[in-house]
Order: sequence, then structure tokens, then C-alpha cells
Amino acid sequence: MLLCTSDTADLPLVAAALSMSREPIELHFAQGYTESELELERGEFEAVIIDIELGNGKGLELLERSAERHPTRPIVALLESPHEDLEHEAIRMGAADVLVRGEAPPGRIERAVRHAMERQRKAALSVPPPRESLVVAKDPHERRRKQLLEALPRAFERGEVILHYQPKVRTSDGALVGAEALMRWTSPEHGVVSPLEFVPLLEETGMVSEAGAWAIAEGARQARRWRDEGLAIRVAVNVSARQFVNTDLARIVQDSITRESIPASLLELELTESVLLETTEANRRKVSALREIGALVAIDDFGTGFATLSYIKRFPMDVLKIDRTFVRGLPIDNENAAITSAIVALGKSLGIEVVAEGVESEIEYEFLKSLGCPVCQGYLFGTAMSPEELSAWSRERARRGDAPR
Repeated sequence: MLLCTSDTADLPLVAAALSMSREPIELHFAQGYTESELELERGEFEAVIIDIELGNGKGLELLERSAERHPTRPIVALLESPHEDLEHEAIRMGAADVLVRGEAPPGRIERAVRHAMERQRKAALSVPPPRESLVVAKDPHERRRKQLLEALPRAFERGEVILHYQPKVRTSDGALVGAEALMRWTSPEHGVVSPLEFVPLLEETGMVSEAGAWAIAEGARQARRWRDEGLAIRVAVNVSARQFVNTDLARIVQDSITRESIPASLLELELTESVLLETTEANRRKVSALREIGALVAIDDFGTGFATLSYIKRFPMDVLKIDRTFVRGLPIDNENAAITSAIVALGKSLGIEVVAEGVESEIEYEFLKSLGCPVCQGYLFGTAMSPEELSAWSRERARRGDAPR
């Protein structure tokens, strides 16, 4: 990893942070703007921490160039003091997180680097070649990508893309209270296609808004079917930033609940934290319009670096979803335990429901219950399953009077 800064006091702090990492990370140091520019040009690094105030603000240029030339390399920005505009700009240019000097102990730095690397590893699975590169011969991955791009529009028309649902359980009694809708694609030509492959292609082709509207309509339809079976299951549908900005989301939701004759409260819209970065009046109105209809608004992956208390104050919301990286290792990971406890307490004080994602073990679940976290979701309870499987799963649990395990 490369640390680009003019303050040598940052070096021992970052070194201490990396020593806490579960995987060995070699630290390289570039002091000042010129040396940082040279190192970024000639070196290959797992991750980069850049002081964006280097060279009287030229550090932002370094960050932008690094993000453009190495789109899969995670970047963490470093600031001398809190500055909302600079934080927004750093994130917009490609930083995965922003640290403020003096407010970031080694544990916070280690988490920022770890989360950035985890997120960029996922993104790397679908990053296309840089526009300026010359592709002489297409490798198998590129050929497959092109084939999937051609097949994707037909996949929705043919019914190859369906929704599966991962259950959410109430911690007080283990009851099924909701399910997250997740797209699944099984192609006759390409077999089962991972969402890590096709969701980025939806973004790239501009189909993500159309696909998102389909998911809302299908989620509402399934919520009505479950209601007809006597199951009050709230369906959560993911909304991309592009769909949120470019479509009339409230109208799409209203049309879906009217068509299915269901209460709006059976639909939950999961927004990403990136939506919060654009705190425009138009965006606030969009969120307010959803809540006026009666639909619930959730912030997904909360706590991974973008959202702040000021955003929670500006945007009305109903649900905070704790990112799975903070759930992993509970309660042994003291820092994750402290962060999770704080988010649960925040939700209680603001009257916002908190959902813990990625719960995989009994010990994690028991700790979350002890905190008073209202809802949990994860492999401990079940993977994403077909509507019929979830109905059967729910009936069997009710028959046996099961707690989660």
C-alpha cells in the first residue's frame, strides 16, 4: 500500500493500522506532492491513501488520475480537518472512504483500508477495459461479457430473470417479517449468471432503471400473493442511484401498489449511501414522496464510509441496514461491536428500524439480540430463495414454533 502525504506523523499511525490487518500489507511512503506523483505513476499498489490537500489542493488531482488509470485499486482520502465539500469531491472522484487526520485512530484507518479493498475486489469482477486502452485480442472474459450484453435485454423479455428473496427475522420472537428481493438470471445459453456479472452490465447499458421498475412491480406482486396466503411479508427492493435520480420513483411505487391493491408499507426501497451525497432539494423531495405514499425508505450498507449524522438529519428514512462488514466477528471484534452498538442505539433514539445484514453465526445473532437490534438477515436464517421456497420455509418455522435455530 502507498501512503501519499506531506506529514511524516501519518506514517507511524498508518503503519500501526496495517499491523492490525488480518492480511499482510506492505507499506510504502511517498512524502510530498512530487514524490507521490512519481510513485503513483510507476508503482503497483494494493491500495492508496492520499492526502488530498497535498500541493495546495493538487492531491485531489492525484486521486482523480489514480482512480481513472487504476479503477480497481482502492483509494482512501486523507484530510486535515472536516470539510464537507472536499469529502464529497473526493468520493465523487473515486475515493472509497475519507479519513480526517486527528479523528482517525489506527483501528479506524485499518477498517477504512479493509472495507475499501473488499468493495473494490467485488467491483473488479465487472470493470471493463479502460476506454483509452487498445484491445488487440479479446480474452474469454471479454467475449463472455459481450455475449451477456447482447443477451441481457432478451433475458427480461423471456422471463429468464426472476426475483429470489432472502428472509429477515424479528429478533424478539424469530418471526419472518420481511424479505430482500434479489435478481437471479438463468440463461439457456450461459447458465446461471452471477449478479456480480450482470448487475454492472445493467448500469453500463442504462437498463438499470427499467430493470429496477420491473423489480418494484414484481416485488409488489409477490407481496400481494403472500398476503393472499396470510403472510404479511414486507418486500425490500434495491434502488440504484441512477434509477433514483432519473425516474419518478414515487409514481412507479404508487402504480405498483395500486395495481396489486396492497398497503404501501409492504414495500421497502433500499437506497445506497451514494444517494445521500447529493443532498439536493430534488432528492429530498423524492425521498419524502416515497414516505408520503406510505412506502418505507431504507439506507443500505450503512456505516461503510459515506453517510454522516448530518445526512440522516437531512433525509427522512425508516430503516438503517448495518453493513455486513461490521457484523462479521461479533462480539469478539471489539471495534465492530462498538460500531454496531452505536448504530443500534442511534436507531432507537431516532425511531429508525435497524437491520443487521450478513448474520452467519449464532454468536453474532445472540450479541445483536442483546443490543436490541430489531431485525436480522443472513445465511444463519436462509439464503435467497424462490417465493415458493420462502412460503414453505415460513410455514415450517411457524409449525415448529422455531426461533432462528
